Amino acid sequence: MQRQHPHPRLSSFSTVLTPSFIILNSRPRQWVLLAGLVDRARSDQRRTMGFGKRREEEEAVRATYQLNISGLDDGCQRVLEEAQVGPNGQEERMDTGEDAEDGGAVWVEELPTNLQQEDSFVYALRDIVGSYWRTYKDNRTWRQRVHRVQANWEPALNVMVAAYLIYRYPPAEPTTPSPDDDHELSFELDTINIYTLAPTVVISRSQDSQFVATDIVRHGFIGNTPLDPSRAISIRTLELFRRLRMRKPSFSVEAFAKVICDLFMIPYQHRFRTVLGDTFDVYLAILRVVDRQVREALGCDTANCLSKLENKPPMTHGRKAAFDGNNSMKRLYQLGECHVRDPRPFLDTDYLLTPQYVDQFKDEVGNTSKAPNIGTNEEEDSIDDGAQPNESFEKQRAECTNNFKSAHQEGKTMWGVFEETGWFVSACRHSLVMWFSDMLRTGEQAKYPLAHIAKGMEVEEDCTLWGSDIGCKLQVTVGNSSLGPLFRSRGDKLVVNAFHGYAHNWACQKKNHPNVIEGIGLEDFETLERLFSALNAVASVTRYSTAFRRRVFIDLFLRQWDDDKYLNLADFLYHNYVQALRIIESDKLAYDQTMSMLGLTEADIDEPDSEPMWDTHAVVYVELLQDLRVAELAMQSRNTAFLSTAPSDYHYVAASDAGPVNYDGDLSQTRKAETRRRVAHEHYSQLVNDVTSMEVKMAIDYRETLQYISERKYHQALGHLQCLVVQRLFELNKLNVAGTAYRMRTHIVKSLQTRCKAIQNAVNNYNKAAAELIPPRPSLDWTKASHYAFLEDFELLRDTRHNIRAMKQCQRIKRARKEIFNCNIEVPRLHTHVLQESTQLLDRVTSLQAEGSPIAGAVGEFVVRRRRANAHILGRLQLIHELEGYTGLKEPGVRVGHSTTVPPQNRDQDQAAIVDGDADEDVDDLDDDDEAQGDYGGLITFLSELSL
Repeated sequence: MQRQHPHPRLSSFSTVLTPSFIILNSRPRQWVLLAGLVDRARSDQRRTMGFGKRREEEEAVRATYQLNISGLDDGCQRVLEEAQVGPNGQEERMDTGEDAEDGGAVWVEELPTNLQQEDSFVYALRDIVGSYWRTYKDNRTWRQRVHRVQANWEPALNVMVAAYLIYRYPPAEPTTPSPDDDHELSFELDTINIYTLAPTVVISRSQDSQFVATDIVRHGFIGNTPLDPSRAISIRTLELFRRLRMRKPSFSVEAFAKVICDLFMIPYQHRFRTVLGDTFDVYLAILRVVDRQVREALGCDTANCLSKLENKPPMTHGRKAAFDGNNSMKRLYQLGECHVRDPRPFLDTDYLLTPQYVDQFKDEVGNTSKAPNIGTNEEEDSIDDGAQPNESFEKQRAECTNNFKSAHQEGKTMWGVFEETGWFVSACRHSLVMWFSDMLRTGEQAKYPLAHIAKGMEVEEDCTLWGSDIGCKLQVTVGNSSLGPLFRSRGDKLVVNAFHGYAHNWACQKKNHPNVIEGIGLEDFETLERLFSALNAVASVTRYSTAFRRRVFIDLFLRQWDDDKYLNLADFLYHNYVQALRIIESDKLAYDQTMSMLGLTEADIDEPDSEPMWDTHAVVYVELLQDLRVAELAMQSRNTAFLSTAPSDYHYVAASDAGPVNYDGDLSQTRKAETRRRVAHEHYSQLVNDVTSMEVKMAIDYRETLQYISERKYHQALGHLQCLVVQRLFELNKLNVAGTAYRMRTHIVKSLQTRCKAIQNAVNNYNKAAAELIPPRPSLDWTKASHYAFLEDFELLRDTRHNIRAMKQCQRIKRARKEIFNCNIEVPRLHTHVLQESTQLLDRVTSLQAEGSPIAGAVGEFVVRRRRANAHILGRLQLIHELEGYTGLKEPGVRVGHSTTVPPQNRDQDQAAIVDGDADEDVDDLDDDDEAQGDYGGLITFLSELSL
């Protein structure tokens, strides 16, 4: 293998062989053998080497020598044999340790004419002499090497950024080479450039150059080391790899290194992967500095979802966001006995909440961090016959989190093999990522959501509605922490996600599910599930990476993710608007017919737990009649009992003629009977007056009311049966969950036995109530009810008092109307933001170009990309304005803090920048994720139709 000396002065030679310094010069073709110039260190090493070790080394050298000359003819072998002896015919030892400068043997010989054109001889001579390389053991660890390399990169980074800006954005006027360039300092460097496939490049240096790395960047390359690079990769090649990685996160460094080897038609070697990885890290560091300078030049502004317009109604919730943890981004701490070679933390990102910031809240949880008791007492899990659940909401809220592993992670420890056991992310409803934090050797503890909530309250003025899998439990956790007072004063709130919320109990869903919370619209708070699904591609290349590169790749992914979601902001609003219009159009007619048939209003649907007022009075009337009947019978019984105290053959007897009597006892019994008769008569009279008053005022039909009472008893029996069956289904599901301990399984089996008895009694009560209806409802077989495995099998759940389909239709229509209201606020906000930003960016880049700022080129590129994205958004906003049911404003408004709106001429320019094909694009192709979102939405819709 050809080896090149790194010193630039020796780059003019075609081949340099060390340490024996055999130099092959092509002009003129002669060979110079500087015999005896072997490093003293090798001689010293051989002297201290044992006899056996030296013998093994000599045998290995002889074997290599015989292998190298095996393909030469006799003439070539003879010349080589002569080359191994000195001028006097004595074999020269190559390990004498004598230097050429100290009088060592130096002799020069012309290459024989017949061998000048013999390439095989030249190559064999190179391999033979090259096999005498001295061995050097580097005692530094990998951590020390990496630390030293990074220490050498740091002082040169800012100068390299300036050189990159000059190379990437050259001035318009052509520049002449600097007269200060010293050709004596120029050197040739091996390169990788997939665009030209040139193997080398000549790097010219000036006399005042501080860093070799800067000169390499000025020529469009980045070296693998800062001081003495052996190879460089072109910036265009690195940019291509960066773009590939941002679009395909699973495309690894090794895969791209293999592609490079294929293009150069050489076998893959690991050193190419190392060179590519090192140069890519430096390139990303340069781009991060450039991005930071671009943001500083443009000025950071608030996100468009936080911007407000003057004279516009506020939204119910200022911002809707979600956070959740995920363990797919876990990373191994070390492999075997190997130590971490790159302990650098990556902090140069706006997304990261550092571990130090998160650990502020590790002691905020207190007793609330304990997982709720799953239940060890059989009495807590059984329901007596005829009893209704009478648990408090706080107890039910604690129990509903038992279905989530994240609710029990506070007291758990993860495997020691993982350093990062996952990450915790927050994002707004538009899918723009806000922050993330690494979960270091812990589970999904409460300190992570507390840190994200605290950060949100720092940067956001309006109240925020946070969605979480266990939002009901986190609401209590936040309230008990130091964030509680500010959290409540701002009006912030935590809710459960739409998909995961259906695993919570019914009491929790009625209070925390998005379907029942005012002002949410159609938001499901499941944004992060889509993010985690896309991020699985990154996890495949970060599991065994260093902590530094793991965060670098996460930062790359999130930047591209946010760019894509910004481009699709108008598409997001368009789809939400179309979905809301379709819900209203498809469900409104069926909803009106159902409500008319049932004689209900929206007020009745809003309070499903309370009976309608007419029903309440009718029930009271019928109950009074039933009480009146009972009171009449009681009055007759009491009157009969009073009269029975006197004998039937009663006649007056004088006191003197009567025998001894118990006057006091007879008097007491008579008084008691008289008292009971009078109380029964008064109660009967009161009931008669009440019934008469209600009959006169309400004209109630007794038969219809009696039928309603029968139906009411039927629904009560059905509701109780429903509760027991659903609880049994959850217990059956828990019984089959992997990891459930034997003791817990035994406890669940005992509870199921008790539950089965309660269900059997509930079925009997249901059948009795169903038989009293006119016409009677079908009876339910106990054997069938005891074998229900899925909620959809329980058809009786659909036979409710208000018709549960009507209730769901009403909820969907109300949410769809609220979504239209929210979109009518967000569409003008986005419209105004896009137009104002395009104008401001154009003015700013013009100003920077006039000033001759070095960052003007990078800002100009950003402005071009941003204005084209804004033009795309304007085209989608135009589609929203053209919707048949659109009721919002079609003109931009005035942003709070700005005195005027966007000038009309600027709006026309931006509208003209829209690509012609965008306006005619089929609306069904607006979002690449339509199919996936449709499947996901269908699953949520299916679950929402299940009655728990």
